[in-house]
Amino acid sequence: MKFLVNQQEDGKFSFNLSDNDANLVLSSILFNDRDACIEAIRGLTQALPVRTNYQVSTVGADSRFDILLNGAVVASSPNFASATEASTAADSLSEDTSDEPQYSVEVHTFSTSTATTTREQVALPVLGDIDFASMYDFTYASPQGLVGFESFNRSDKNASYFHFNDANGQALLYSRSFDANSKREKRIRQVIGASAKSQRFEVREEDGRFYFILKERNNLEIARSRSFGNRAEAEAQMAFVQANAPSYAIDYPYSGR
Repeated sequence: MKFLVNQQEDGKFSFNLSDNDANLVLSSILFNDRDACIEAIRGLTQALPVRTNYQVSTVGADSRFDILLNGAVVASSPNFASATEASTAADSLSEDTSDEPQYSVEVHTFSTSTATTTREQVALPVLGDIDFASMYDFTYASPQGLVGFESFNRSDKNASYFHFNDANGQALLYSRSFDANSKREKRIRQVIGASAKSQRFEVREEDGRFYFILKERNNLEIARSRSFGNRAEAEAQMAFVQANAPSYAIDYPYSGR
């Protein structure tokens, strides 16, 4: 997804967010300066995955959704024909951005003295800086001990999770937490798709223990295994996931969104 920041002739700034197909997703309010605009973008990237930051409104025949930061509207969607369509689009954007997509930011500044536009790129936090290990709870056993995928909700965390269990029904792959079951199901579909490709697996060693991760096309980690005492055991369990996870595609069909 791409943010395009534009400076107005009066010196104020605003931004648009477009998806990977160059479709307009959001338009922002006006900001007094460039730094305030960039700071709002940084906050927005954290707010977009959380559906409670979205607010659907209807004025006349048009409906839209707004994104709120600290209780104030910072950006709004294009208009939709109904509140239902706006709500569905908000659901979709929340789900899509829950996968920590790569964002790019291009800033266009306008010079009134020369009537020219200057372009620059702004870096957002790098995905590689994310502490993925902190997202998992490796102490939590699968509630039912089922072989394969097992989804569950935890009231103590107010969140939903899934495991992919081994042949003994013990948690093998762990997921991060999700604030909606729909986001969890989407991640399961991603894991199923990635598990059919050997290049999406990576064995790692840490403090003499071995584990493996499963990655998306952008190399983003989407699931992590429990740890093992040696590489051979990690590779054997990785082969179990490769052989069995793809067969669950029929249980978690692609939704088309």
